[in-house]
Amino acid sequence: MLRSLGIGVRVTWVSLPGKPAVFPPASHTHAYADLTGIPATFAPSAHTHGWAEITGKPSLYPPSSHTHLWADITDKPTTFAPATHTHAGLLQLVGTVTVTETTLLALAVGMKRMTLTLAGITTADMGKLVVIPNGTATTGCEVQNAYPVAANSVSIGYYTPALGLAATYSIPIAVYRIT
Repeated sequence: MLRSLGIGVRVTWVSLPGKPAVFPPASHTHAYADLTGIPATFAPSAHTHGWAEITGKPSLYPPSSHTHLWADITDKPTTFAPATHTHAGLLQLVGTVTVTETTLLALAVGMKRMTLTLAGITTADMGKLVVIPNGTATTGCEVQNAYPVAANSVSIGYYTPALGLAATYSIPIAVYRIT
């Protein structure tokens, strides 16, 4: 059978180059390494998508940095900071004092007492005061207890070393109230 190539030349099926051995050609594959003319990378070309075309997007997003007027905030406390209050069984700092004693010659036997001014102390604090050293005391000094003697006045019980010769003793103390 002859076929026309459209220029007046006729070619036979047998003489046609590059034709398959079977017609149509059998199904087959090629190894990737055997392919030619493929791109080195497969990055997509620049493009856009409509918002409606995007799937799997969250319905809420974290807001960008912003502020709100105080009047626009709901459920806020009516007072700020919270009103003065206490918690039962806890310690509340009343204040700090320092017991200081200078002696020419002293032989201390037993506990000593010193009355100091401390704002906030009341006679109702009897049995409710706790004293704790809150700094470095002179070696051998020790604070024992405290009780109110009048409004804004506290009596501190303490020990100093047994023998004092031209010595100054100091005990910084924090006074707490048991609430």
